[in-house]
Amino acid sequence: MKWYQELYVSDNIKAEPKTIRFLVEHGVQIRPLYLIVLSELEDGQLEIIPVHTLKLPVFRKKDYSVVGVAKGYYYARSLVERMVSDVYTQTGDCNVKLYFASHFDDNKGEDI
Repeated sequence: MKWYQELYVSDNIKAEPKTIRFLVEHGVQIRPLYLIVLSELEDGQLEIIPVHTLKLPVFRKKDYSVVGVAKGYYYARSLVERMVSDVYTQTGDCNVKLYFASHFDDNKGEDI
């Protein structure tokens, strides 16, 4: 799993991003926490994944690139909107996946 260095965090999360990362990496069940990751689909952009699904064997094997964390699905959707808006403001384009993927390729993401 790779983590975006400038991780987006929803407004309703009080913990530090490093704390959240530690808890997720160690399998602590935090509900209703959602990860916003780069989509594996060719024509997809971002996916919202509940943290508790990472316990399932099919999800443990996947190598996610995490760009955001939110507490609650509503906040996850709002965070995605903010991310798309930020990318559009910076690039004039809505290709969010390409924008964040290029930052991971520049070693701005951290591997675990």
